[in-house]
Amino acid sequence: MALREHIDRWIIASLSKHFIANKQTLQLLIESQTVVPNLGADFCELRFNGPQYNRFTKKQHRFDIIVNVLVNVIQQGSDAHKIYRHCGIMEKACTPCIPVYKLGNGPDDQPSVLFGTLQQLRNGDTLVETTHFGVVSVETKVIQSTVETYYRLTYNGDLTV
Repeated sequence: MALREHIDRWIIASLSKHFIANKQTLQLLIESQTVVPNLGADFCELRFNGPQYNRFTKKQHRFDIIVNVLVNVIQQGSDAHKIYRHCGIMEKACTPCIPVYKLGNGPDDQPSVLFGTLQQLRNGDTLVETTHFGVVSVETKVIQSTVETYYRLTYNGDLTV
């Protein structure tokens, strides 16, 4: 078994599972899902940049990933704070540590076995960065924001076995 071919999938699957477990009542889609959101409803979309892989020695490896959540709400009535409440839920989900399990149903997967732990990184002096774009469509009254954070998993072991 070559571990390297599975690690990206394990990281993405573990992050997806973590954010789904912490979404509270929000509708959360995972990027590239075939489910199309109801454009008249509030939803969040979980996206990933990476993992970026660095190998330092045969037994020292690092995986960096950016987690980005698009928060999409429909402006209704006088509730000007809905976008901030939804962003707050997603910000809270950006915890300092996220376990990475060998999730999947293939011969090399073992869903109850911990592979490693993602550690949250600072981007400058910020752990979680929220950007509010405001109303992006006057016709549909869509308001958007993003919640972004960075994680790193360090693995000390041989990935070729």
